Amino acid sequence: NDAKQRCEDAFDWTSLRGDDEYTLVIGDSEVPLVATNEAHYAVCEVHIGSQKLRQVSAAKMRDYYRGAAVADGSPSEWANYYDSATGFRQIRLYPSPDAADTLVVTRIAHQSALSAYDDVLKIPPQPVYLLASALASRERGELGGAPTSELFTAADIALSDAIARDAANFPDEQVWYTEDSPSQTNVGR
Repeated sequence: NDAKQRCEDAFDWTSLRGDDEYTLVIGDSEVPLVATNEAHYAVCEVHIGSQKLRQVSAAKMRDYYRGAAVADGSPSEWANYYDSATGFRQIRLYPSPDAADTLVVTRIAHQSALSAYDDVLKIPPQPVYLLASALASRERGELGGAPTSELFTAADIALSDAIARDAANFPDEQVWYTEDSPSQTNVGR
């Protein structure tokens, strides 16, 4: 599970992405996100129908709700929040919903810890296996004649290759845009 966790942390894997749907309650601007008490849940986008809501900072959202009455309407902005009482993450919407629409949260969530013999990894297994072997070798010594440093190198290469293959599923995420320049990529100029 330590190796799985490290490999999951290394990239936003296709197999860990998904959409969660929530029904908005009229007048309730806080939406608890189900099964987010684990640390590895990232909200990517929030939609109501075909409208993509704009993410704002928690500080800006607090300003909206400070003092005066909050406007009702179709939400256009959202912010991340953490409910310390329940341990779950939530998002807060502005303006406060005036209709019981369906909110779609696109997220990346890690797989729960593996515990049963027949549990299946959602991410590529080879980097996890090689990293687990390297970690065991570091703790107990040489494994099958391979030095620990060689096992870590093999795990790094396998992880790098798996990330490169999975990144090809989302080529638009490899290009960054700024207001000052038309485009930038991860390739140096």
